[in-house]
Amino acid sequence: ADNQLAIADAGGIEPLVALIRDGTDALKEQAADALMKLAYNNAGNQVAIADAGGIEPLVALIRDGTDALKETAIDVLRSLAFKNAGNQVA
Repeated sequence: ADNQLAIADAGGIEPLVALIRDGTDALKEQAADALMKLAYNNAGNQVAIADAGGIEPLVALIRDGTDALKETAIDVLRSLAFKNAGNQVA
């Protein structure tokens, strides 16, 4: 949990969201996996990822990505929604 906060505090969420939007497929998968771990059981990071615009590119991966990207994006969205009513509505 401490590292989740340290990464977010260091500004790590925004570049990961940018990689999901604009990176290669391999980078998108790695960035999505990192976001999933940052969001896991961490309400502050869940909100920060949503505020950084992370939900739309994750949905785009589900729509247009490879099967591996779709699976990872689903896992991230599940982590973002877990115990987070605001993200569940977004």
